[in-house]
Amino acid sequence: MSDERVALRKTKQAALALLKDAALTALERRGYDVRGKTTSQIREVLRHHPTKPKAA
Repeated sequence: MSDERVALRKTKQAALALLKDAALTALERRGYDVRGKTTSQIREVLRHHPTKPKAA
C-alpha cells in the first residue's frame, strides 16, 4: 500500500512541476521577470507593471 502512495505522490509532484513551469512561462510572455525567484518575490513583482524590454 505504501508503494502506491509513493507512486501517487511522485505523479502529483510531476504534475505540479509542469503547472508551475507553465505559469512561469506565461508570466514571462507577459513581460515579468520571474525565473529563479521565490513565491513571495513573484507576488511582489506582480504588484507592479512588467518591465519593458530594453531596445537593442
